[in-house]
Amino acid sequence: MKEKIIDSIIKIFKLEKGDKNRNFGFFEGIISTIFNFFIFLIKYLFSNTLNSISLKADAFHTLSDILTSIIVIIGFYFASKKADKKHPFGHGRIEKIFSILMAIILIYVGYEFFISSLDRFKNPVNIDINYIAILILFITILIKEFLTLISLELGKRINSLALKTDAWHHRSDSIATLLIIVGFFTFKFGLYFLDGVFGMAVSVLIAYTGFSIILQSSSFLIGEEPSADLVKKINDIAYNFDYVEDVHHIHIHDYGNQIEITFHIRLKGDQTLNEVHDKITRIEEAIENEIKGANVTIHSEPLK
Repeated sequence: MKEKIIDSIIKIFKLEKGDKNRNFGFFEGIISTIFNFFIFLIKYLFSNTLNSISLKADAFHTLSDILTSIIVIIGFYFASKKADKKHPFGHGRIEKIFSILMAIILIYVGYEFFISSLDRFKNPVNIDINYIAILILFITILIKEFLTLISLELGKRINSLALKTDAWHHRSDSIATLLIIVGFFTFKFGLYFLDGVFGMAVSVLIAYTGFSIILQSSSFLIGEEPSADLVKKINDIAYNFDYVEDVHHIHIHDYGNQIEITFHIRLKGDQTLNEVHDKITRIEEAIENEIKGANVTIHSEPLK
């Protein structure tokens, strides 16, 4: 079902025409910014009307979503730039740098509202219960889950950490709003101090999301071990050629939009240098055709 929804969106907005990665990133960033702006206004207005610090924290959580969505757009713009003399492998890793910037904003927002929520916990105030507000907040959860679906699925299709991160940012906002709705029902029994408790819970969730993004992005930039699936795919393609005896010493460097793949290979039988070159070229082309953005270099070795 969700695949059909995403397929329809891609078709309607022609997202696969031209630079697919940039189109996906721009679309996700723009639609997230528009929806989050209206959700922020709704939450902020109700937080003032109901005098709820937890709802105000959630409103600014949504505001941070707008900032991160804008950063996604900027990140994809720079990441889509072509390789140049100074950056021969392209600019794909810029996306991860902007992801870290998104994370720092999240951590700061979480810290600020944790302090405010702690003060509200120590000094609780009466909070009005408004069932219309609760209904509208529930609708915002549905909208955020829709944004989560779009961001996560588009991120999976182009293997974008920034889009997947933004998806979990939307999801954390949904969880935070759900906590606040639950909190509103407890205020009916005079448990106003829980407003501060839920505010602190939302703040911790915001900061935790930020730290998680930093860990993921930093790990990629430092250089991660390639996935077992990718290594298996390379082996399967290479061994599909009947003249291949052995494949080993596979190295993979992911630059975002470009993947540099190098490995050693042994071929069967006695062959001239030209024959070896032609056969290795066919293997390189086969891998590059199957793995998007791959640039393959193979080193041949004699049989022992």
